[in-house]
Amino acid sequence: MELSTRRGGPLLGELGLPGDKAVSHLALVLGALSEGTSGITGIAEGADIEATKACLLRLGVELDRHSVKGHEIIAVTGKGLRSLAATDDWLDCEDSVATLGLLMGVLAGHPMASKLTGGAALRRVPVGVIEKALRRMGAAVSFEDKDCAPLRIQGAALKAATVALRAPDRHAKAAVLLAGLMAEGETAVEEPSPSWDHAERMLLHFGCPVRREGSRATLPGGARLRSTPVRVPGDMHLAAYWAVAAAIVPKSDLSIVEVGTNPCRTAFLGILARMGAEVGLSPWGDNIIGAPEPVADLRVAAAALKAATVPAPELSRAVDELPILAVAASQARGATRFQGVDTLGPETAGLAKASAKLVRSLGGKASVRGGNLVVTGPAALRGARLPKTPDHRVAMAALVAGLAADGETVVEDGRCVDDAYPSFYGSLKQRSL
Repeated sequence: MELSTRRGGPLLGELGLPGDKAVSHLALVLGALSEGTSGITGIAEGADIEATKACLLRLGVELDRHSVKGHEIIAVTGKGLRSLAATDDWLDCEDSVATLGLLMGVLAGHPMASKLTGGAALRRVPVGVIEKALRRMGAAVSFEDKDCAPLRIQGAALKAATVALRAPDRHAKAAVLLAGLMAEGETAVEEPSPSWDHAERMLLHFGCPVRREGSRATLPGGARLRSTPVRVPGDMHLAAYWAVAAAIVPKSDLSIVEVGTNPCRTAFLGILARMGAEVGLSPWGDNIIGAPEPVADLRVAAAALKAATVPAPELSRAVDELPILAVAASQARGATRFQGVDTLGPETAGLAKASAKLVRSLGGKASVRGGNLVVTGPAALRGARLPKTPDHRVAMAALVAGLAADGETVVEDGRCVDDAYPSFYGSLKQRSL
């Protein structure tokens, strides 16, 4: 399905977002391992979350949907650790890396055989780091091809381990910590620098005594998880598209309510503010029932942007926002440099090239050279057609750029957008009329 945008009016008023995906995945899985029923409100939209739900249902977990005063609640009834039921069916993780990683960690501690597969994109994502860690703890993981899905897991009585990751890896960390829940002894994960800490926060929220010291997380095996309400905050990654749209469309003044402001996820806001955007946060405080993460309202208003330099350590905390930040940079005065993209792994290097290609296709100036993504502006953008891409980050950035471009900007296949954020396109069209 084609999606398209044109230059429109200012983005004004208030906007709510779907729930944070990382928190939603963890709430579902930890609810399945706890004792009792956990009510989840504000759960994320999209195919990734539906994949986690479907896999848990196949593993015998009870999931019910309720509506209370217009708010949807997902009730997850768990029976404790190692309570999942064996299935001969393949567990289809679709294209969700989070689903695959979390289930690998959980199923490693269940004394049964399990089979996990996924879509074409997921089958290209290596999970050898997770496999090696789980094998050290006593589980057996075998691949059909290379170190990607499809794969089989023979769960076992696990033994604790200390796992030192060579690079920050939130999926590997979460998988090892979940396996550690069902291991004998104390399991620790060490990273060279901290990755997202949603797993640690959510484990604490469900009653597991996780200890955090710098980039090391430690937990005891056998900790009982208690059922608990979870209020999932709005997804800060999705907020990035609206924030840049408001920053580059003249006279915009947009408030995005109840957004998760975990410090691991807000680096792009600092970058955008340094570029001159009017960015403000109004924290909600600590008295929010069921909230495992800090929450705030975010306000962004249009402004004349200027170039900025983004060093690699800062960019490592805003990799997912790189395409939309490149769009912002195309409207900033001067040359914005995103440094060290070649040092942050092959995915980041590939995303930098895709971001540069997107900006150039719209008539802007961008290139990857010397290990840096350099975007020079301000550019008079013109509409373009974006060929099929499986990456929602690039496709959504193109649609936002279209709001500041002459002519029509078309995403030829918008399924990746619909999978990631089903209500995005409709909301964008409605607010930019």
